[in-house]
Amino acid sequence: MRANNIEMQVRDLSRTLQTKYYQEIYKKTNIRFFEKERKRYLFYLIFAVPLTSIIFLGLVLLSQNLYEALVVLIVGLSLVILVYNNISKSFAAKFKNTYYDCIAETVGLKWLQGDFEYTYSSSIQKSKLFSAKVCMREDDIFYGNYNGVKLKIAEADIADRAFCTGDKKTETLVPKQFHGVFGFFDANKKIESTTIVKPKLDFELSCSKLVVMMFILLVAAAAAAVLGFGIKSMISGGFSLPVSLWILGGLGIFAFACWQFMDILVLKELRFRRNFQRVNLEDTEFNKLYQAYSYDQVEGRYLLTTAFIDRFLHVGKVFKTNRLRCSFAQNKLILAIPANRNMFELGSLFSPVTNSKKISRFYDEIASLLILIDYFKLDNKTNL
Repeated sequence: MRANNIEMQVRDLSRTLQTKYYQEIYKKTNIRFFEKERKRYLFYLIFAVPLTSIIFLGLVLLSQNLYEALVVLIVGLSLVILVYNNISKSFAAKFKNTYYDCIAETVGLKWLQGDFEYTYSSSIQKSKLFSAKVCMREDDIFYGNYNGVKLKIAEADIADRAFCTGDKKTETLVPKQFHGVFGFFDANKKIESTTIVKPKLDFELSCSKLVVMMFILLVAAAAAAVLGFGIKSMISGGFSLPVSLWILGGLGIFAFACWQFMDILVLKELRFRRNFQRVNLEDTEFNKLYQAYSYDQVEGRYLLTTAFIDRFLHVGKVFKTNRLRCSFAQNKLILAIPANRNMFELGSLFSPVTNSKKISRFYDEIASLLILIDYFKLDNKTNL
């Protein structure tokens, strides 16, 4: 019953926003005529990619040896991917720059294109959503006020801070630790402590951790080789002091490597969570998927009410994920929603720009986030 009520609220708000879209954008702008522009870009893509493929395939067939053919094939594939990316990104950028300001206005917000540069975010660091030190890069940003509450909704990437150089060219190769949508909401309430919600068994695996873990695995392999040599020597020549040292040394190094491996993979995250108090909630569906922690049990229970949990879980259903993260800290609510696709992409080469399913999904996702504000009544400035 509770979930159905939330679903109805989100659906009603989404329909209201979609009505504004069709009244203010679909009918009053030339977005329908932008379809011709999409087909023009699609023609370029259909013409350029096969032509490039045929040229390089011919060069492969004319190659004198396997090495030349392999080099030409790699260069050709790289060029095909480059052509595809340039054409598709060019169209998406043109569509956004033309219409996203108007689309944001249907929600009462403004739109800003991110600068594609990783920067340190004090809000993310203080939120405790990530145990490691990270930096953030934002793409599409919707910001403004909704019902008197200052907010920002952005598609963003999170990366290990050790890899963030400040150079846009090199940072295109930075491995992502997290990709998705972030919602930042000013609580207008005094939140003294920090309360977080994270998925169960959510052990972060950043690139720097992977590098260290690979090194540790090499050490473990070397230790296993030493141990194996010691056992082999004992079998063939009998037990002696040098043999025992080989065996003990191999066992010691192997045990140390295994401990370090577990420390990086699991134990550091467990120690991070140990600093918090576990907040036990009564919602069985929530408890199957998530765990809540807080520095203050009283404040944690005040914030994580049944009504909030219902809306939180519904956000996951709308975005089709059960890996949400949430933090109440520094008088803000921060929501992190993982995604394996480009979010807020209404303009695509392979579907009409007036595709009703994409438009409906866009407003459903936005509405599920705005409903959080309606619940909290965050526009009412009160203390706990």
